[in-house]
Amino acid sequence: PQIMKVVALFLGLTAAVVVESRSWLPSMGDGMTSACFNQYHGGGTVLAQCGGPTTTQVANNPDESGNGKVTEFVAITDHSIQLLDHAGTEHPWASHFSGFGTTNWGGGDEETLLEDAKNRFSAQAYTSYVGSNGNIWDNGCTHDCGPKSSLNLGYTSYFMQDAASLGYNQFFIGSPSGVNYYLPGCPNFKTGQTSESQNGECPRVDIEDGTFKFTILGLLTGTMVNSLNTAYPPAAGTIDGSENVERDIAQYTKLLYRSTLDLGAMGGTLGNYTTEVVGGVHDGKSFDELTSSDNLAGAKLRITGSKDGPVDLSFSDTYSTGSFTRSKADLLEEFGGCQESSGNVMDACTRDITGFKSGTDSLPADANKAVSKIGNAGMSWSELGSLAGAPELKVTEVRNMTITLRKSLGCVDRPDTPAARDPSGTGVSWPGNTGDCPWWYMATDHNTPASWVLGKGSGATHGVSGLIPEDYTLCEPGSCWLIDFHIELGGQTEASRTVFGNPENDVNEGWERGTFFMYDPEVVGNGPELKEFPWRWVILAVVATGIPLCCACCCLCCRRRMRAKRKKKDEMVGVGPHENL
Repeated sequence: PQIMKVVALFLGLTAAVVVESRSWLPSMGDGMTSACFNQYHGGGTVLAQCGGPTTTQVANNPDESGNGKVTEFVAITDHSIQLLDHAGTEHPWASHFSGFGTTNWGGGDEETLLEDAKNRFSAQAYTSYVGSNGNIWDNGCTHDCGPKSSLNLGYTSYFMQDAASLGYNQFFIGSPSGVNYYLPGCPNFKTGQTSESQNGECPRVDIEDGTFKFTILGLLTGTMVNSLNTAYPPAAGTIDGSENVERDIAQYTKLLYRSTLDLGAMGGTLGNYTTEVVGGVHDGKSFDELTSSDNLAGAKLRITGSKDGPVDLSFSDTYSTGSFTRSKADLLEEFGGCQESSGNVMDACTRDITGFKSGTDSLPADANKAVSKIGNAGMSWSELGSLAGAPELKVTEVRNMTITLRKSLGCVDRPDTPAARDPSGTGVSWPGNTGDCPWWYMATDHNTPASWVLGKGSGATHGVSGLIPEDYTLCEPGSCWLIDFHIELGGQTEASRTVFGNPENDVNEGWERGTFFMYDPEVVGNGPELKEFPWRWVILAVVATGIPLCCACCCLCCRRRMRAKRKKKDEMVGVGPHENL
């Protein structure tokens, strides 16, 4: 039988970051040299991705070849985490900025790739955290070492170039800082279903070709993360929320996972497009007719430009949650000494526990030959998921998702230099900002005088092409929207808390027990179908990422990219140093 494999490509450090007019990414140079994706197409959609936080540009196929000139597109960017207190007031949750770890990859059957240079999928991912985050290798810490409160995040935008039936997804996340995992997780459960009720199997979902999805994984942990939990009370001490970093989750009723929807490149001129809700109770309304509390779960958001037809955003109406415990002893047994590796430390401190299934159910061993795949083919998902001190993502509660949309006040014309040092982006760096900017866009480095860590004036760019986020997305008043995904935390008593909103405190390490959520919306273009799509789907790699790198107060990001080679082997080419926090 033909052996299917993902062909590995190159890994290098680049800076994550922001210029002053948005353009279709592939029009700005070779994606391989800019460390961003080239143009990919499937079904009725073309797509390009870049950055950390990741921006994904989605457009309709301009012609049946999929290679025509793209003249209008929507751009989606991860924005921030907001917490809604019991009085209904929003509070940003940030971190002392140390960079976003980013990665991108694609793959498919090697022989086909050599013939037509096309991948089955393309993906762009990054990992980050809000709150504080301890480092497993910080041996100098002797007191109060664990993070008081932390939400580790893994985000991937990925594009399906052929149809597939998806069950378990592969998430890549760094937790705690210093080690990384490819984890098996199932975001497909519906209300009433759990990992136990489904006997450990993941319900399958059919995905059309030309679909873009962004999958989200969040791990909530800390020594003092939850003052309401009685089984595992918080450590002694206080939570200082003055810099938006330390949070007691019991003080909040919802977590809002926020994304930016930039429509300024639809139709070429600001406002030269139409918007419509399709389906649900708000069917037929334009975006401007919605209120900020209207729930859009189960509906589509349709944006129609002046030239190439509509782009649809579809949102799943449920999300999956659960709790976990993990073992530091097991982690150290597996990873001990990896930081002293003479090669790529990031790969040495990464383990793949996604199993040995075929198709899209496991990450193939050839996806990254430098990363150890552990376990064996006879292991169940449950057995695999807890290897090497990993957090097993066993779903115990599925809840209905609320999705809301509102017009942003914009986030443009940032001063060339910050007004003050502000590593957690509280806004003192930018007096008079609109209040709708993400914290990381207002964050500075740790120096005095301070500099921006991302965007124009920061000095951080993507690859040799020098791209910054303002090159490919802008949040201008009138064409920029904020999408909030509402993760329920519960009420003011422990009995009224949700599974995700009632994490157990881990007073020793701050990460050996906690809760998680998983969610994955999708976007579909409606351009002309390709005349011909001759290649097979091999695997969807759902979540992969580097680790935030902070070195001498310089904020850089790790980037991994897959590329087909002319020889029948995989190769990892280093560009700059490889480190792991």
